[in-house]
Amino acid sequence: MAAPESLLVWHYTTGDCLESILADGEIRVAFEGVDGENFDASALEELGRRGLSTPTARVGMTEKPAVWFSTRITFEPTALKGIVVGGGRRSATLDEMERLAGGLVRIGVRADLVRVGWAFHTKRGGLSRKTALSLVRAAKGVGADPSDWRVHYGPVPRSMWSRVQVWRAPAWVDHAAMKAGA
Repeated sequence: MAAPESLLVWHYTTGDCLESILADGEIRVAFEGVDGENFDASALEELGRRGLSTPTARVGMTEKPAVWFSTRITFEPTALKGIVVGGGRRSATLDEMERLAGGLVRIGVRADLVRVGWAFHTKRGGLSRKTALSLVRAAKGVGADPSDWRVHYGPVPRSMWSRVQVWRAPAWVDHAAMKAGA
């Protein structure tokens, strides 16, 4: 039985990324310039053709590889992809994410399995002070709160997932993969 939403933390992603996450059977960590959304070169090229970019284009070489989660029950603003319009870059809207990135998806994991918060990660996760401050500034710029963030060092296997949901306005609904117990 799925855990209640109040006991979960969420990994927010897109429908385009969900296919590879399901195929891999895990959410992969962010590392060496590729974000935790399991992008490969062809996926990055496809996003570029659509005018989108990844939100975490580079992870510092000293930062511990991690999968990012949020305690927010609404879509985490820092998970929005970038969109290029008129030569300038901005965050995509939720409508644009649905249309251009295959929909909105979240994967819920019990909060007791993802206990590393932002404060601990900034001290022990290998982030430079400059990187940490930059991430906080960017988060506040899009209405996010770093105190909502949690990280898990290492991949997150399907066995840890409690829910996989897709956005079907006006609510999150369980994805077929979880309904079928796949």
